[in-house]
Amino acid sequence: MSHQNLGFAPIRVDSANDFHIVIGTGGELAKLDLNLNKIGETVRPFPSPVTSSTIVDGNWVGTWVEREFKLARMAAIPLNSDWMEGEGRSSLRTLEGRKSLHPVGNQWSHIVDAEPLALTNIDGKLFFASMNKGIYCINADANEIWRNEYPSWSTINNMKIADSIISFSECEEGVSVWSSAGGVQIHDKNGEVLSKLSMRFPEKISNVNYDKKLGWFISLEGSKFATFDNIGDEPNIHSIPGPIYDVVVRKNKWIWTGWRHDGEKSEENVRTVPRGQIGIAIIRDLVLTNDGEFDNFGA
Repeated sequence: MSHQNLGFAPIRVDSANDFHIVIGTGGELAKLDLNLNKIGETVRPFPSPVTSSTIVDGNWVGTWVEREFKLARMAAIPLNSDWMEGEGRSSLRTLEGRKSLHPVGNQWSHIVDAEPLALTNIDGKLFFASMNKGIYCINADANEIWRNEYPSWSTINNMKIADSIISFSECEEGVSVWSSAGGVQIHDKNGEVLSKLSMRFPEKISNVNYDKKLGWFISLEGSKFATFDNIGDEPNIHSIPGPIYDVVVRKNKWIWTGWRHDGEKSEENVRTVPRGQIGIAIIRDLVLTNDGEFDNFGA
């Protein structure tokens, strides 16, 4: 079955029970049904790129960052509503526009005073970091549940390398917060810090995935990924053709797509298959590529 080209360059997909939301490099949003047919038109609710997003309680929630004008928004848009095109970028060139403009069609929207990072849904709660300000847990209506200081790790600070929060992930102890340089901080359900440590990897971390049976899968920025059973274990490092852009668990094994290849890891075996385009996301048995096309998963 062939699928229509999306008409824009995708960077990520958020999936729910009835929808797939495709996010484009320029802030485009396309809503697809389970058969990957587009619902309505592609829209840009706010005139800046979407930096992180997730789905919670019937809403798609996103963060928008416009670095030129030093502004950011976090907003929830109902999945079952008709999505609409927002104002153009020129509206941000006025002081009034920068203060008053919000993503159109939102159920709630907030101005964020520092760049929001790593927005994640864990058990119906939203977790995110605010650059150098703090980390937060809010409910689906944007009411704060807890907050804590922005994490730092002395071993990483002493190395004087750029570092930022890139992931929140559920773990057996509670919620783990990960930084790109390998910092890990674990919180309980009330936000209290249980432990913190730093792990060494050959490249910076780009994403973190956890599965109760398979353990941890750490996507790295270059041509490697890492796996291990428990936080603090010595990681197993695996070489691949290029960066990974999406990874999921299927049939008790990790599968992924990325820079001109698809791959899978079953027990200790890693297999990759080249692809012509760059794989952005895995949906069912298909891969969405960077040119907006759907292709069969290759590995």
